[in-house]
Amino acid sequence: MKHLPLIIFAARFAHGPSESDAPLLPESINRILSRITPEMSEEKLTDLVREYYPDAEATIGVWSGQNGYVEFELTDRYSISIAEYKDLQYFELRFVHPDLIYYVYDRRQKKRIDISLYEYGDRGTTGSQ
Repeated sequence: MKHLPLIIFAARFAHGPSESDAPLLPESINRILSRITPEMSEEKLTDLVREYYPDAEATIGVWSGQNGYVEFELTDRYSISIAEYKDLQYFELRFVHPDLIYYVYDRRQKKRIDISLYEYGDRGTTGSQ
């Protein structure tokens, strides 16, 4: 009986970390999301995504008027959706939305992670309000 904790530890270690121990997102997706900038062209966005996922293709998601989403299926498990807008003068050109709105879909766990930029408070002051 005194070896039971060691056996449990060894069995867990032999199977690797559990899914609950894994990071929320793979490192490659974190790197992509951290490098996206407001007003980035869809062409540059696609180039960025392909640095990590060479076979990823940009597909047009849901659009309403001038705003919508471009989607990339990265793996069988993960895809990302990035908010964009269309240029008013050159309507065929699309750019990353200034609010930096992203969705990451994990099809295995059937989860969606929402990420968006939100600035609050008076940016001209420091300290708590």
